Amino acid sequence: MANGHVYPEIDRSPIGETYRQKTLLYRNLGNGRFADITESAGPGFAPSRPSRGLAIGDLDGDGRPEIVIVNMNEKPTLLKNAGPRQNAIAITLTGTRSNRSAIGARCTVVAGGRKQIAEVVSGGSYFSQNSFTLYFGLGKSEKADRIEVRWPLGETQAWPGVAANRSVGLTEGSQTVTSHAWVKH
Repeated sequence: MANGHVYPEIDRSPIGETYRQKTLLYRNLGNGRFADITESAGPGFAPSRPSRGLAIGDLDGDGRPEIVIVNMNEKPTLLKNAGPRQNAIAITLTGTRSNRSAIGARCTVVAGGRKQIAEVVSGGSYFSQNSFTLYFGLGKSEKADRIEVRWPLGETQAWPGVAANRSVGLTEGSQTVTSHAWVKH
């Protein structure tokens, strides 16, 4: 979460608020709860910032989404994802009968006995737009056992046995899977 007060003058106020505030990072524990992991996330999370927006996407094609933070009257901040890595998959959906960006599509990935769900959404943060690509961690699984997409107009499609550690493209009405392996950095 990117944070920053809207008024620089707040620093002179006796109420204890500050203009620059901490960027926060939470880990999904998979049980409906989240853990604050900001302190262990690296030096990029240490400085307080006058943040306004935050967007997530894989800027360098390595399969690890980066974070770009829009700061008020300062340069943007780029937080490079260099954490430990297991298997994952990135899925980009293209609508044909539904909207081309597949906004509103729900993607379910089953791998290693776990089911994960993500939806393609527009917006998300002030002056920011996340990538429409959906990212799924697969742990030790070397493939997604099943990918299912419910498109915005209601049709459901499924693709079995899609290999991990790559970006895949799925198109509404087609069973073809386009994919490319991620670049190593």
